[in-house]
Amino acid sequence: LNEQFAVIDRSVFRRTQRQIYEEQLEGLKISLAEREARRTYYGLAAPLWLVNEIRQLEEAIRSTENKLDDLAAAGT
Repeated sequence: LNEQFAVIDRSVFRRTQRQIYEEQLEGLKISLAEREARRTYYGLAAPLWLVNEIRQLEEAIRSTENKLDDLAAAGT
């Protein structure tokens, strides 16, 4: 920043890898809930693309949870 503004410590803006994964996980869970609500609306006639999206989101959630578990096991 220039001389007219206070200098901000850059560490304030840094996020840990754990925080990033937690934010991603929250977003994935929200997306999954939205897709599941849409699938409920369609019932058995849910389009295949929607079913596939739900499966992909479920896999992404599991993967992100595994990464968080690995970080916890590593003590970070």
